[in-house]
Amino acid sequence: VMASMNISKIFKQGKLIESRIFVIITSMCVSYLATNFVLNFLDVSKLI
Repeated sequence: VMASMNISKIFKQGKLIESRIFVIITSMCVSYLATNFVLNFLDVSKLI
């Protein structure tokens, strides 16, 4: 029983780490896209 409890604890910690990595990657992608959008917008506003 103790071994299975330890395994479930490790599994839960792994899930937490996975979700954190997912959030970090998602936020990086969003900030990258936002930066590109802003730079493109500035380029367009220079042309106008």
